[in-house]
Order: sequence, then structure tokens, then C-alpha cells
Amino acid sequence: MNSIALLGLLLLAHSTNTFVLDLSLKHKNGFAGRVDPILSSSSLLSESSQRGEAHTDLRQRLDELAGSGKGADDLEQELSSLLSSRPLPPSLPIPSVLQPVLNQIQSKSLERGKNTLSSILNSGEVRALNTNIQRYAKEGMLDGAFFEVLEVNIRDALHTESSSSPGEVPASESAGAVTSRSQILLHVSTLCHESLESLLPPSAALVTRLMRSPDPGLRANILRDALVGGEAELPTGEVVKGRPKIGQEEFVESVGERVRQIRSLDVDGSAAVGDLVEVCKVARSIVVEGGGDPKCLEE
Repeated sequence: MNSIALLGLLLLAHSTNTFVLDLSLKHKNGFAGRVDPILSSSSLLSESSQRGEAHTDLRQRLDELAGSGKGADDLEQELSSLLSSRPLPPSLPIPSVLQPVLNQIQSKSLERGKNTLSSILNSGEVRALNTNIQRYAKEGMLDGAFFEVLEVNIRDALHTESSSSPGEVPASESAGAVTSRSQILLHVSTLCHESLESLLPPSAALVTRLMRSPDPGLRANILRDALVGGEAELPTGEVVKGRPKIGQEEFVESVGERVRQIRSLDVDGSAAVGDLVEVCKVARSIVVEGGGDPKCLEE
């Protein structure tokens, strides 16, 4: 039995006692402090002005809700709708009347994320696993709360495995199979990210994939395949260059959009933005190397 087939069986075997739903690990205002892997130049607004405008508008909406006199159910519905379209900055003060409602929303989100992960891990076999992940991605269930639960479980699995005795190695793992709880969860995480990327426009999916692939060599290969195209050898022995899958204009536009999204969050996004700048530099060198004109990658 190969390791992929074995993984399908182990998903069910390892699903027991997998979940560590630790609410204390949440950000005080929820999940807004995370730069999500999937976020659905001089021309950009400055980081401070973007944050200031977003904070003022959100603060006004929260104050309006707090003074509306509505019941808890109505407040929960409106606050959920409001937060579904924008992150809640951790530095933004929350009116006291809304704090219990916000706590309730967060608890429900985490419980939903836990149930989604439970369903995925209990898929039973690989094909069902992929089908469930793709369905949950389309339904919007792979959200910030889901990844928070998944990340907590991954950290717990890694900690548990690192704390075990050196001699405690599963028999099947010695044969090279994927058996550990952390490996299964990391595999699920990769599949979830890939499913979300498949729902994005190609250029946006490319940027997202690059941001979760820190290895320079892998990034270069991804960019080369997307912006230059691969090569194919004909039966005659002639080597023909493929066409780029994504245009430079689309790529630059998606990078700019990602920068705007990062700067709209109330977190220090300088490292992420700097990473994107480096990605653009590599993209330019790859286009030049392939004999192209990096006209859109000059800035």
C-alpha cells in the first residue's frame, strides 16, 4: 500500500482527540491580527492614510450599532455582516455593549471551524477528502476561524511529537509513510490553501502561491512557468517555447492589490510588502532571462 492510500486510512484513525480549541490563543478582537494567506508603486495610498480612513469608518459603524438599542440577536446579525467584509483592527476600542456580542460571534466561528476540520479529517479516504475540502472552499467555510483552529492543532501536534521519547516512532513511519498527526494536518492545510487558490483569478492565485512558498528556488520555478512558459520538445527534436500563462500587467495588478490589502490591516505589514518587492525583482530577472521585455516590472 502506498503512502497516499495509507494517508486516507490514517485520516480516520488520527481524527480522535485531534482538536485543541483554545480560545485564549485568539486575538483580543478575533482573527483580524492575522495576514490571511488568502486575502478573496507610487500609485498606492500610504499605509497610514488607508488605516486611518478604514478605522474612522468602522468606528462610526460600531458606535451606531452600540447606540441603536437593538437586541442581542439583531446586533449579532449586523455585526457579523459588518465584520465579514473587513477585519477588526486590534487597536480599535470596542463599545462595551458590543463586547459580549463579539465574543459570541467569535465562539460560534471557532466552533464552526472545529466542526469543519472534524468533517475533513473524518472523510475516510483521499478522494472524499479532496471533495470535501473543495466543497468547503466554495461554501466559504475555510475562513480565518477555520485556519485558526487548524493552526492551533498543528502547533499542538508538533509540540506533542517533539516532547515524545526519541524511541517512540510509529512502525509505519519507519517505512517512509505519512503517519504523524502533524504531517496529516500540514497536508490538509496545503490542500485547503490550494483549493482556495483555485477559486481566485490566475494572477491572484499566483501571488498567493508565491507568498506561501518562501523557498527561492521554488519561487523562481513558479514564476518562470507562469510568466515565461515552459519548453516542449517536438518529435523532430526541435525545442519550442511555451506561452506565458499570466501577463505581466495582470501579475503587477495582483501584486498591487495584495499590497493594498496588507496595508489596510492594522498589523505591521512591512515584511510582507518587502517580500512582494523581492518577488517582483525575481520576476523581472526571469522575464529578462527568458528573452522577454519586462516593461511592466521596471518599477
